Amino acid sequence: MPDFLVDSPGPGYLSAVFEDEGGTGYLYLYDRRAERILLDLPIYGESFSAGVDERDVTVVWSSDGTKCGVSVLRKMRGVIDVTNNSKARASIESEGVDARFADPWLEGFDLSGFVVYDYYDNGLVGFFEDDVDTGYLYVYDTATKSVVKDLQVYTRVPHLGVLRNDIEILWSGDGEKCAVAIWGGIRGIIDLRRDLEGRILLESQDTPSIVDPDWISGFDLGSLEATRVWAPVTSDGQRDALLRDLRDARKRYWKGKSGENETG
Repeated sequence: MPDFLVDSPGPGYLSAVFEDEGGTGYLYLYDRRAERILLDLPIYGESFSAGVDERDVTVVWSSDGTKCGVSVLRKMRGVIDVTNNSKARASIESEGVDARFADPWLEGFDLSGFVVYDYYDNGLVGFFEDDVDTGYLYVYDTATKSVVKDLQVYTRVPHLGVLRNDIEILWSGDGEKCAVAIWGGIRGIIDLRRDLEGRILLESQDTPSIVDPDWISGFDLGSLEATRVWAPVTSDGQRDALLRDLRDARKRYWKGKSGENETG
C-alpha cells in the first residue's frame, strides 16, 4: 500500500492532516506556524485488511471551524474537536461498517450536501447545490422567487470529495453569465443572454477547467489565482431565509420539470 498525506487547511494556522504510513492511518491536528502536531487520532492499523488508497480519504472541517474529521471509504471515521482538545473514533474493520458517532460530533460537517450562492445586482442569484449525489449550478430570480436555469456540473462519483470551501460562484461584469469554479477552475457556465450552458463534466481533480476565451470572457479570474483558504459559514436570519427560498425554488423547479416530462 502506498504511503500518502491528505491535508485540509483550517482556520488560522491550523490544518487537518491524514497520514497513511506503512499501512497505519492517523488524523492529525497540525499547527503550520509552529510546525508541530497538536493532537493525533489513530484511525486504522496494519490489521485493516481491506486497504485504503488516497482516493478513499476525505479530510473535512466543520462549517464553524471548531472540528476536523476524516472520512474513509465514504464513512466518517474520526473527529477532533479543536475547542476542547477532545477526539472520537469509529471502528474501521471493513467497508460496510457504520461509523457510530453521537450527533454532536457530526454537527457542522457537510455530510448531507450544501449550497453556495452569490448575488448579482439585477435581482439574480447564482447558486450551486451539492445534494450528495449531484452538483448543480442554478440561476434564481428574486423577483419571481423561481429558478430560471440549471446546469449539472457533476454526478457524484466515488471519492470526488468536493467540499463547500472548494466552491466559488462568479458573475460576469455585465451580469449575462454565471459560473461555478471548483478547485480554482471554472467548471460550468450559464450564459443567460445566449440561452446556452457550457461545462466540462467534473470527474476528478484532474478534469480540465473551461478555458475557451468566448466562454470565460467577462469574468474576473484574478480571485481564482489566489490560494483558497478555509472560511467560516456565517449564519443569520436573512441568510437562512434566502437558503430556504433557494432550496424551495429548486424543489418546485424539478417538480415542474417532472410534470413536463410526464405530459410531454
